[in-house]
Amino acid sequence: MENTNKIAIVGAGLSGTLAALQLLRANIGAEIFLFEKAPARLQKGVAYSGTLLYQPLNVPVGRMSLFSDDPKHFWRWLQDNRARYADEVDEADLESFVSRRAYGDYVRESFREEAADRVTTIVAEVRAVRPHAGGCRIFYGEGQSLDVDRTVLAWGNLRPKLPYPLSETPGIVADPWSAGLADRIAPDDDVFLVGTGLTMVDWVVSLALKGHRGRIVALSRHGKLPRPHAHHETWQPRTEWPDSLPELLRAFRDEARRAEADGVGWISMMDNIRSATAPIWQRLPLEERRRFLRHLATLWDVHRHRMPGKSWAHLEALREKGIFSVLAGRIRACRALEEGFEIAYTPRHEKQEQILTARHIINCTGPETDVSLIQDPLIRDLYAEGLIGRDPLGLGLLVDDQGHPLRSDGTPWTEVITLGSLRRAHLWETTALREIRDQAEELGRTAHQWVKKQFEESVSAD
Repeated sequence: MENTNKIAIVGAGLSGTLAALQLLRANIGAEIFLFEKAPARLQKGVAYSGTLLYQPLNVPVGRMSLFSDDPKHFWRWLQDNRARYADEVDEADLESFVSRRAYGDYVRESFREEAADRVTTIVAEVRAVRPHAGGCRIFYGEGQSLDVDRTVLAWGNLRPKLPYPLSETPGIVADPWSAGLADRIAPDDDVFLVGTGLTMVDWVVSLALKGHRGRIVALSRHGKLPRPHAHHETWQPRTEWPDSLPELLRAFRDEARRAEADGVGWISMMDNIRSATAPIWQRLPLEERRRFLRHLATLWDVHRHRMPGKSWAHLEALREKGIFSVLAGRIRACRALEEGFEIAYTPRHEKQEQILTARHIINCTGPETDVSLIQDPLIRDLYAEGLIGRDPLGLGLLVDDQGHPLRSDGTPWTEVITLGSLRRAHLWETTALREIRDQAEELGRTAHQWVKKQFEESVSAD
C-alpha cells in the first residue's frame, strides 16, 4: 500500500467525532475520512439529535468536556453561547444539567472549529469493510470504494429490538427516537412504555410538559427507576477487589457504607470506582458475568446511570397526580384492538396474568448489542464474513485489549479498531462520554505506532 496514512472512521456521532479530533491532535499527518449515513446526525449521533421536548444530559456540565486535559471546555462554550441557552445555563454551577440539544451543538461546533477543514466527511452508508493490501477497503454508497491504512468502527448506540411478543406495527414503535413520534400522541391517549431506564424518563417528562392527561404506564422486569443525582465529591475507593460475584457484592456494600460514614455518600462511591470497573469485569469468569447480568445488572444500572434531580421531581409529581405508574413484570401477549392494544403481563413474583390497554406502545429497552441480531447492513456483513465475533453473552463484539475486533477464528483484525458501545463485552462500562473519550485519546496515542510501523515497512520494501 502506498504510504498515504489514510484512516477511515465509520460513524460520525460522538464516538466518531472524538476519534477524528484525537487523531488530528496526534499530528500524524494522516488523511482522515469520516463516514455517516444520516446527515442530521453528523457530530450528534442518536444521543444528541433527538426531538423530544425534554432530553437533558444525565451528567453535569462540569464533567462533559470533549477533552480530558481541558475539563471546563464545555462550560466555557456554554458561557460564550449564553444568549442561545439562557434558559438552561446557571452561571455559578458546574453541577447543572443542560439539554442534549445544547450538547449536540457543542460537539458539532467544536468539530467544525477544530477539524472540519482537515477531515473529509462522506455522507453515505458503509456497506462492507474488507482486509486489503495490508490495510482495508471500504465499500460505500452505490458501488464506491476507498482504500485506507486503518479503519475505526465508531457505531455508537444501535437501534433497539422490540422484546417478544411485540412486533413493529402501526402504534408500536421499536425505535423511541423516531422523528415526530411524540407529535402523534394526543394528550388523552394512554401510553405504555416498555423499559424503565433513562429513555423512558425523558419520554414521560416530555409528554407531561406537553400537557399529557392520559395514563402513562412503564413496565420492566424489575420495575426499578434510575436513582437521582446528588452532589459529587472526590473519594478514594479500595484498590483491591475480589474475583467472585458474592464477594464483590459484599465489597461494594462495604464501600458504600464506608462512603456514607465518610460523609460523601454512595453516589460519590459509585462515581469514583469507574476506573476499577473494567479490570473487575475482565477478571470475572464467563459464568459469573452471566449471573451478574441475570441478577445484579439492573441494580448496577439504576445506581450507576442516574437521572437529574429535576427529572425525578417531575416523575414524583406525575405519580402523585395518578398519571404515571411503574410496573414490574413480563409481557406475555399483545393484541391489536380497533384503537390501540391490549397487553397481557405477569407481575413479578406472580403467576396470574393482568391486562391493560394503551393507544401507543413505545420501546425503551435500550440499544441492541447482540451482533447476531443487529440489522445494520455493515455489522451483518462483517459478522457473516467472520471478520467480527459475537460475545457469548450478547453484549457486543469480541475485542482484544487494544479494541481490535476478534475474527471468528479468534485472531485480532489489527487494521481495525473499535470505539464505544460495542466494546461493552470487554469493558462493561463503555457508553458514557468519559469512557469513549478515554478510548479516543488512546486511539490518538496508538496512531503514532501505526505510522511508525508503516514507515518501517515502506523503508524495508525499498
